[in-house]
Amino acid sequence: MSFIASFATGLFLMLAFPPIAGPAFSQTAAPLTRSPDAINADWQQNVSQLRDAIRGGQALQSADSRKKAAPQVVAVVNKLLALLDEMSAAQPSAKAELDGTAIQFRVLAVIVGDPAQFASLSETAAGSDLNAIRAKAALAIANYVKAADDAGKNRALDVFDVALHAAPGDTIVFGLISMTSLSKSPSKEIDQHLLNIVKNDAQGPDAEQMALELESHIKLKGMENKPLVIEGIALTDPNFSTVHWKGKVILVDFWATWCGPCMAELPRVNKMYSDYHANGLEVLGISCDNSGDDLRKFLAQNPSMSWPQLFDDRTPGWHPLATSYGIISIPKLFLIDRKGVLRSVDARSQMEDLIPTLLEEQP
Repeated sequence: MSFIASFATGLFLMLAFPPIAGPAFSQTAAPLTRSPDAINADWQQNVSQLRDAIRGGQALQSADSRKKAAPQVVAVVNKLLALLDEMSAAQPSAKAELDGTAIQFRVLAVIVGDPAQFASLSETAAGSDLNAIRAKAALAIANYVKAADDAGKNRALDVFDVALHAAPGDTIVFGLISMTSLSKSPSKEIDQHLLNIVKNDAQGPDAEQMALELESHIKLKGMENKPLVIEGIALTDPNFSTVHWKGKVILVDFWATWCGPCMAELPRVNKMYSDYHANGLEVLGISCDNSGDDLRKFLAQNPSMSWPQLFDDRTPGWHPLATSYGIISIPKLFLIDRKGVLRSVDARSQMEDLIPTLLEEQP
């Protein structure tokens, strides 16, 4: 994922958010007008459509792109909100979690300019109860994502901080922080502002985990736009180095066969390799597998993954390079340009756009 991993349920509006499971219906739930399978299928289809519409957050980066994406985003959000109402009626015990998911969808609609959701949240924010605090926080996050500069982002974070301070234990307000990752890459100062908010005004283990994630993100972002040479023991080369790929664009995939999101990303990585290898793209896998046998078996079953894999049978598990770079969750994808400069530590969200761009650059 992006810098905020899936530390709490419902937080799936990430730069490359995965499909989430449908509700678990208990025997005490209200009678359904449709089967759980039908609801879940509808849910997954619409989440997939929403993911396509926002393109990992790329469609939210400018006023023009938001305007272009708005009709599809708003239409799908309205369908998903209706499905959440259906789920909530069928499973009242899940209402709090579903409410948290709903407000994230509503924020997304506000980001692309939906006047109905903006008016609804603004009306709720005029009150003084917990729902008003949540609405104020939601509007602040929408303003953060839309802000064109650091000054605008700082103002939005100040408003959000007030709301979080007023409801430090509320998971719905806290969960909205995940949506900051929908913004274009912020400056180091903005990242630090967000980290300070989490450390000072959020409570509980989820806040502690998010602080770790943010600290990791800040460290990784500090590596961007600097030369990077990756060396290590590969399955087929004990002295592998990206130095030998001078002039190539390199997609680096930190992954493991036990990692579900990693498996979900492999078709995208495969497609990038298939589409662009002839144009100068190389892929390097850095495996965090617990067993070399597991890794080798998987690669034998997937011969299209012909790129090198860094893995040392003497040190299985979390790869030492992942530790040294501050990576605490996978998949994590880097992009190195033709000059050997690390251009992105968040390539998972934007590889389809970045790879062709970097390939067009001169070595």
